[in-house]
Amino acid sequence: VILLALFDWSISFKLLAILTVAAAGMVMIQKLPEGPHRHRSSGDFIGLLRNPIYLRYALTHALTVGGMITFVFGAPTVITLTMHGNLNDFIIMQVTNIAGYIVAANLSPGLAERYGADKVIMVGTCLALSSAIVLTGYGMLNGTGTYVLAALFAPMGIAIGLRGPTGFYRGIVISGDNNARGAALIAFFTFTMVTLGSLVSAEFITHGLMALAAFVMAMHLLSLLLFVILPRP
Repeated sequence: VILLALFDWSISFKLLAILTVAAAGMVMIQKLPEGPHRHRSSGDFIGLLRNPIYLRYALTHALTVGGMITFVFGAPTVITLTMHGNLNDFIIMQVTNIAGYIVAANLSPGLAERYGADKVIMVGTCLALSSAIVLTGYGMLNGTGTYVLAALFAPMGIAIGLRGPTGFYRGIVISGDNNARGAALIAFFTFTMVTLGSLVSAEFITHGLMALAAFVMAMHLLSLLLFVILPRP
């Protein structure tokens, strides 16, 4: 918000480039500590793809996170073209969403230890789906209140904060000694869902909030179904 107020939209990308180069330089100068030598893992990506328990956490994580980011990518178009808002309305929506995510992400490990990882993941998945359902309903009513949009979208950030860290960690644990590939594959699935979600939703987001929210709702619904259907550890 501060950068946008003082400069133009491109400054955030320029600053990100500068910080990335600085981080890379710091890693080169201050090398990371070497861990104990380990033999190469006997696992591979094919083994992970054949493991339904791993896929239960990897795919549902990717679909839930991908659904939220798909909505974020489409929101500026929806807000400016169909809700008669502006970029500041999008910023308010994002700040509200991220604030909820930060709080929930810090609570997630403790809740998982107390109530169990699967319960926390299930609650987060259902909360994300509920947010998408309400957003779809608001779109069907032709709602144009951008503050209402921010309020209805905020639970999705809380949902990702609840289930994101715990779900990602569970996927790595299930990977066992093959955890490096397990983490990489979860990241690959997530970026794939974001890419496909943005690609498909771009065809109809000019129709308004209902179209975008309904598509995101379908992604969250699929995430919930996979989490219920695929076998537990």
